[in-house]
Amino acid sequence: VKIYAQTGWQRVSSGVSRAVFGGPLTTIAIVGTGLIGTSLALAIKSSNLQVEIVGTDYDSTARSGAQKSGAFIFCSSSANF
Repeated sequence: VKIYAQTGWQRVSSGVSRAVFGGPLTTIAIVGTGLIGTSLALAIKSSNLQVEIVGTDYDSTARSGAQKSGAFIFCSSSANF
């Protein structure tokens, strides 16, 4: 399981944005949505953190179970959120 956190998006030019790191945390991306990744996402969700949690996994079964758990706002087969 890998965790990536970003604090927001910055518009670079028309239609182009990039992730911004530093400042208040807004999004957490968890790579690996199996048992450990989903458990981590559920723990974060039940905390007082006001963040969006997104997940990615190559395994469609893991993604499906993670999405059904309600732990993630979005699950993808790639890390392109």
